[in-house]
Amino acid sequence: RVKSQTARLTYALPTPPEPRQGRAYVLSVGVDAYEHPSWPTLHYAVADATATAQTLTERLNHCGEYREVVTVSLTAPVGAASTATRANVQAALQRLAGAVQPEDLVLICWSGHGYADRGGVFHLMTSDLGQTGEPTSPEVLGRGVSSDDLSAWLRDVDAGELALVIDACHSAASVEGEGFKPGPLGSRGLGQLAYDKGMSVLAASQAEQPASEDAQLGHGLLTYALVDEGLGAAKAADAQGLVTLKGWLEYGVERVPK
Repeated sequence: RVKSQTARLTYALPTPPEPRQGRAYVLSVGVDAYEHPSWPTLHYAVADATATAQTLTERLNHCGEYREVVTVSLTAPVGAASTATRANVQAALQRLAGAVQPEDLVLICWSGHGYADRGGVFHLMTSDLGQTGEPTSPEVLGRGVSSDDLSAWLRDVDAGELALVIDACHSAASVEGEGFKPGPLGSRGLGQLAYDKGMSVLAASQAEQPASEDAQLGHGLLTYALVDEGLGAAKAADAQGLVTLKGWLEYGVERVPK
């Protein structure tokens, strides 16, 4: 517990760096259909992902702050081929790691089933969970994407602004098995992920609470609040009429319980 005198060095840049206009990256994932028979089909997760990708792309292009908007949409609709697999999510995030710069924005939006295990690790369920095994066994959960996976895959994604929005819809979930509780989103795993990456994480519910889809709205409640109201109706705008990332997420926090 003995420390030397602190050494200090002042470094003068040879030339001031030129300001650079960043890129915006949007990864939108929606999973309605699951291979595993115990994970119920959802109705509006794909609609959530599609609307989120389209609206964010339009708004980010319109604002003029980014020189390019790169959008990747991975979905698993009922009765059609799925792109919302673990391998595709991993590949998309690892490609970001080699492309993102400090002036960039990265938004990851996910709609589908989620589950927190007893160790507090949160799991986002992709379509390719297989057809065998207990629905919350390590074997099945390992086929999805855990908060530990996200931390590892995002380790080298050093964006100036990074946010994860999770609209995990569980109103129809009825997975069999004693003690099974779908979607405790306020889990330690997500909190650790936010801390590790300095990122904003907005989840549709707190621990032990279900998140809801709504047939009349055709979306999960969080997606509807953020996309249709917050952006579409500009209800997340500040006094100057601007929608910032912070203001947009805070609108979801305030609006969804109502």
